[in-house]
Amino acid sequence: MAILSGLTLNFFLFKYIKQIQLLDMILPFSTCVSTILWFEILLQSTSSLVATYQYAAVIFIVLGNLCVQVHFRPSLISTAMITAAILHGIWRLNTFNEFIIFLFVYVPILLFSIYICWNNTLNSRKNFLRALLDDWNYHTLRKLAHTDELTQLSNRRQFVYAAERRIQATADTESTSLLIFDVDRFKSINDQFGHDVGDQVLCCIAEIARKEMRHNDMLARFGGEEFIVLLPHTSQSDALKIAERLRHKMEQHTIQLDHHALNFSVSIGVSKIEQNQTDLSHLIKHADIALYEAKRQGRNRVIHYNCMDFCS
Repeated sequence: MAILSGLTLNFFLFKYIKQIQLLDMILPFSTCVSTILWFEILLQSTSSLVATYQYAAVIFIVLGNLCVQVHFRPSLISTAMITAAILHGIWRLNTFNEFIIFLFVYVPILLFSIYICWNNTLNSRKNFLRALLDDWNYHTLRKLAHTDELTQLSNRRQFVYAAERRIQATADTESTSLLIFDVDRFKSINDQFGHDVGDQVLCCIAEIARKEMRHNDMLARFGGEEFIVLLPHTSQSDALKIAERLRHKMEQHTIQLDHHALNFSVSIGVSKIEQNQTDLSHLIKHADIALYEAKRQGRNRVIHYNCMDFCS
């Protein structure tokens, strides 16, 4: 009855208590209570085997110290509590000489169990740190695989993967639009000012675009000086407004160099996927054609693709 009650109580404590410090003490504290209960039963017993049963008390200190604990100091406190309960019970059951004999049995087991507890605590910390490091390495490598190193935007592979899933999820609802834009005359910027300034331009474009995007928009560096944006639930007119606002922000931005103020512009191609269509490649191809037309018409402009003609 006592064992079943203790197991039931421990089950509910572990189920509803969330603080690790309290959980750390539940099993040792329960072991201490069980020790006290054990000796109370022995004191009430009239069996001739009580003198033998009392030596089973060493099991309690072993159990208490075998509990895997996060902190070693609480384990020392619980060890002291269990030891006090055991010695108090032995003192009440025996004469002084019998008490000393019990100590010769108990003390080596106590010290050995403390040593085991110390090792368990160290191993649990090592395992925790190893798991934490493995998790950090996993997320770091995953981020490196999915993120453009220069702009910290999603890369092409991550964009295609996420965009296809998004289009699949919204294919039966509203239309989805897509923007592709790149820097006008980017090669001239690199040739005139150097690739470090070219990288600075790309970072500025990424930062401006990131600020202009809505919560559900998907922005990525598509390759070289080309960027891409998926605009879920966005009509043609709204996509053109977003693209034009983005183009204007880029045009107004100035990069201050040592002896020169650098302005740049972008050309933007816009396309729209119709309802019940899920082909991302066609959406990208149409936006790319519109981008090429924007370049052909003089750059620094927004062009929307449709099946009949181009309109700016």
